Amino acid sequence: MKVLLTWSADGEEIERVRSALPDGSHVAAPGKRPTLSLYEENHPEVVAEAADADVIMGWVLPRGILGAAASLKALIWLHAGCEELDFATLKRRGIRLANVRGANAVAVAEHAMALTLGLAKRVLPNHQAALEGRWQPLWEPELSSVLLEGGTLAVVGLGQIGDAVAKRAKAFDMRVLAVRRHPEWGGAGRTSTLSTGRRGSMPF
Repeated sequence: MKVLLTWSADGEEIERVRSALPDGSHVAAPGKRPTLSLYEENHPEVVAEAADADVIMGWVLPRGILGAAASLKALIWLHAGCEELDFATLKRRGIRLANVRGANAVAVAEHAMALTLGLAKRVLPNHQAALEGRWQPLWEPELSSVLLEGGTLAVVGLGQIGDAVAKRAKAFDMRVLAVRRHPEWGGAGRTSTLSTGRRGSMPF
């Protein structure tokens, strides 16, 4: 089996992939180039290596690589979203697809809570006022911060990210309302704590 990585993987990354493959498998990856980052790829070297590759793994698919990969059986797409992929070609050729759904759920949920706290506590306006030496009457309603505790957070799309956001909001003692297209599926990893409401809503 030959696996082609479409990023400038170092020796440790190549060995990590190889160790999960059957004995005798070969892992190929482009070398580092001064003009491209690790995760950019349009180098002819990759297209040439794709000719006999059984699997392609990476964050990018260089132009023409599917056409060059005559033996391709699987594509390991290291993103959660697959919108940019050519599904028609993959289906027509019987190429299996795997992505990393949910891999960024915790990171995105933490970022969402950071932004929520930043808005609630007016972090950026207050920081800017401090930089400019402006005094502000923080007791005025338009300048005061708000508490997350007791507030209500609406999660639109209760997938793995939405579920992770809901979990963190509950830790702030917020009331969480969530909606999803298929409420009967429950929340990712929290099905037992959800009750299905009307119109696809789920109160936590």
